[in-house]
Amino acid sequence: MIKKEELKDRNEKLISKNKRSIIYFGLFILASIAVFGFYFVLHFFDDPQLTPVSMFNIGIDVLGMFVCAVLYLGCMGESSKEAEEGLRWFVMLIVLTGLSFFVNELTWLFGSVLSYQKLMVILVVAKNLLDLHIIYSFYRSVRMTLNFDSKKVETLDKLINILLVVFSIMVLLDPLLTLTVGINEQGYAYRTPFDWIQNAYLAIAGIITALLLIKSDTSRRQKLVSFSFILVPIIHYISSGFATNYASQYASTLLSIIAIYSLLFYSRSKTLAVTKKELDTAREIQLSTMPDNFLEDEAFEIAASVEPARGVGGDFYDFFLIDDDHLCLIMADVSGKGIPASLFMMTSKVALKNCARMCDSISEILTTANDSICSDNNSEMFVTVWIGILELSSGILRAGNAGHEYPAIGRKGKKYELLKDKHDLVIGAMEGLKYSEYELQLDPGDKIFVYTDGVPEASDSNKQLYGTDRMVDALNIDPEAETKNVLKNVRKSISDFVKDAEQFDDLTMMCVEYKGKNKKDATE
Repeated sequence: MIKKEELKDRNEKLISKNKRSIIYFGLFILASIAVFGFYFVLHFFDDPQLTPVSMFNIGIDVLGMFVCAVLYLGCMGESSKEAEEGLRWFVMLIVLTGLSFFVNELTWLFGSVLSYQKLMVILVVAKNLLDLHIIYSFYRSVRMTLNFDSKKVETLDKLINILLVVFSIMVLLDPLLTLTVGINEQGYAYRTPFDWIQNAYLAIAGIITALLLIKSDTSRRQKLVSFSFILVPIIHYISSGFATNYASQYASTLLSIIAIYSLLFYSRSKTLAVTKKELDTAREIQLSTMPDNFLEDEAFEIAASVEPARGVGGDFYDFFLIDDDHLCLIMADVSGKGIPASLFMMTSKVALKNCARMCDSISEILTTANDSICSDNNSEMFVTVWIGILELSSGILRAGNAGHEYPAIGRKGKKYELLKDKHDLVIGAMEGLKYSEYELQLDPGDKIFVYTDGVPEASDSNKQLYGTDRMVDALNIDPEAETKNVLKNVRKSISDFVKDAEQFDDLTMMCVEYKGKNKKDATE
């Protein structure tokens, strides 16, 4: 049986995957009804049965539909796959309000011009159903935004849902029972003595929503703006002589929605500004932990780059001299992205560096680092690692691979090719593992290129992967190039392939050329 969390996760992925289609479809619906409504106005503009009052209400309805389309686009454009459920209900509120404007316009048009009694019955039923679901969407938006989780609120949820079903059934049966509204011979709707019944749900949902707002910790400004959605329509209802068919009824609702929209995205913009500043600072701190001194040494030349996909990321590289004759090289990729990955990255980087300085072999370094990381790994994250120690006097490279990408080797005078080394399990997955190592002989002029999976898994707009074959081709554009130019060639190749497609993973690369150490230095 599928758990509720798994079903929610599936829905999240489905919405994220089809986000653009959902945006376009919703915008198409709202824009279409706005254009369709405008067409009706032009078609019946000269009809003598259209009174000035009808034209005024129809004009407000058409304008309201266009405004709802714009608000919808603004909300969906700002939302992301991590968007709150409260925002989604707010978007639903906008859509339902746009539909209400459309139905109200048709009510004025057909009531004034065509006087189709059966059609008027359908329109009145649709209008009353939309009223119920508008206040329900507002309740859900407030409920999810405030994130109340008490048992009392859960009980209120059930009550609101049950009442919505009951009152919706009553509205659907209204044409048969004439409980709250009827249609006269001229095609106009009239209220019955029991018309207060249709407002009962609106009152109940409004009162419950108001209580939630009062008990919330939100600012006074947010409470006041949210209360306007309840109070403004009530004020309009009383001031219009308890009329329910004027377009200004939905216009007052739309004004409150615009106010909520403005406050919502004003608050979001402030939060995003602060978050961006904090992420920029975190990015600077993270990048400062990686060496950036790529000046040539007599024995080696190094160039490296890192491009986090989300400001901060989980990829990292490192290189440092263990002693005068041993250069340690590390390329690693933490599972996940963003801030959690960056925090785990810092822990992993420190553990690997400390172990590299204390341990005698690659196998011992990986084994000790794995045990250290596993001991406090409550987040259950892991890191893939390629690590090598280059003996500068001899060119011997001892290396190990813990679930990382294959390195590429470029021998002097020859082309680059992948080195399909042995892969052990990733670091952080299981304590007590023993890791292996292997040995390579590098001659002066040989290069080694290591990278994270963001390179081969870079994708274009058609979701086609860049792949290691294209990477090797880019390396072989100029096999004898300096290390910094090797990185530029690969980066340019990736950019040409993905074009304007969004970067979903960190891109990290490092190229090392062994130049050899003269005999005098080696014997000193």
